Amino acid sequence: MMRGVTTALLASVLLGATLLGACEERSVNVLEVAEVAVSPGELSVVQGASETLSARPRDAAGRVLSGRTIHWSSDDPSVARVDPEGRVEGLSPGTTRIRAAADQVEGAADVNVLPGPSIQLSAPTVTWEATAGAPDPLAREIQVTNSGNGTLADLQLEVTDPDGTPPDWLQATLQSTTAPATIQLQASAADLGPGDYSATLEVSSPVAVDGDAQVDLLLQVREPPPVIALDPTSWSSSAPEGSLTPSSQTVAVANEGGGVLDELSLRIEYTGGGATGWLNAELESGTAPTRIEMEASSRELDPGQYTARVIVSSPAAGEDAEVHVTFSVQARSQVERP
Repeated sequence: MMRGVTTALLASVLLGATLLGACEERSVNVLEVAEVAVSPGELSVVQGASETLSARPRDAAGRVLSGRTIHWSSDDPSVARVDPEGRVEGLSPGTTRIRAAADQVEGAADVNVLPGPSIQLSAPTVTWEATAGAPDPLAREIQVTNSGNGTLADLQLEVTDPDGTPPDWLQATLQSTTAPATIQLQASAADLGPGDYSATLEVSSPVAVDGDAQVDLLLQVREPPPVIALDPTSWSSSAPEGSLTPSSQTVAVANEGGGVLDELSLRIEYTGGGATGWLNAELESGTAPTRIEMEASSRELDPGQYTARVIVSSPAAGEDAEVHVTFSVQARSQVERP
């Protein structure tokens, strides 16, 4: 009786061991990776930016296998690098291949890194010419564009003179912080003396792959041109007909501008269609300050009113100046009348 029980117990143990072995054999029957599908298969990324790839291990039947570790790598890490999550960062323009491996099986994607945002300015230099003390500002515009790819944003300006400080003769305003943008410049010589004034305009952006760009600025301030000033600017006189004593007037000639007012000359223009030759005018000197001596004679004139202009000019001055002369000749009978 005891022998039969022992035999039955042994049979039960052997059956359990067989069943356990069968279970263990099924648990280690792992499906093998047949391919790793990387998506997208071709990727373009801007230098300085990033894009993400995905990788799916599949078995021979094309079924996605879960729970597999993906190992990412780049054939050329100087062009693009990839992190453990498949995020690809473009580092320099060029092409490379990003690989994804699972259980010794690889998939790959071709990556093209495009040049990143780059600051392009419409002019490398800006030059103004102005007269010292001129009240009106001089305006100019510079266009900022992106010569690369992606978005050129967070633009900033800095203007400095050779001493590294902001110049008080220049204002620069950026109309937008994202390219394309316009920089408005205004230079003023209102408070400046003659000379050359320089500054540097620097345009920067944290995303610009080529760094900052700059414009060299120059304001050339010249001395004001000479200006002919006459005092007085008009002369009225009278004399009896046939008088042997001419009427006289002295006119001061001065320079109310800058530089040297020289090579002065004058001419007389008779107006009103009357007689000529009754007025004489001479410059004391060809360089200001000087004076004009004028004489009007009625000796050869009939009674009436005569007009003329004495015009003073210089090649150094922008405009001529003139004295208006009115000369009245009285009939002798009227002069002698009590």
